[in-house]
Amino acid sequence: MILGIGIDSIDIIRFAHWHTYSRTTLLRVFSSHDLDYCLQKPALYAQRFASRFATREATYKAICAYASTPPPLLAIGRAVQIQTNQAGAPQLIIDWAQLPGIAPAAALLSITHTATTATVIVLLQAHPEIVDPIFAKASSGLR
Repeated sequence: MILGIGIDSIDIIRFAHWHTYSRTTLLRVFSSHDLDYCLQKPALYAQRFASRFATREATYKAICAYASTPPPLLAIGRAVQIQTNQAGAPQLIIDWAQLPGIAPAAALLSITHTATTATVIVLLQAHPEIVDPIFAKASSGLR
């Protein structure tokens, strides 16, 4: 069951100077893991900061779709990180312990960009162990 969908599209040029901010300032928005990734290749600073920031915005929108009281955007920023799977695809990792009161969900992530724009889609799904009892109860009445 889909709980929330978020999409965000950002102009990459807005992030051209972010690599000049202090690490302390950037850690208010990004996880340490994502910050280290953004700063690995100077030619990709702006693109990486833009896609990571758009991920946080899209995640916030997806959480707002189902949470009765969503946490502040900066709290989501610190709870989110992007890792890559064995095939190199991005995976959204959310530390739900940093977001008390928000029901944990499985996260799907898609990131794309052009030379000027980064776009991210986040889809949050109920975990199978949460959904199965609902479907089991609903399907029992279909006999």
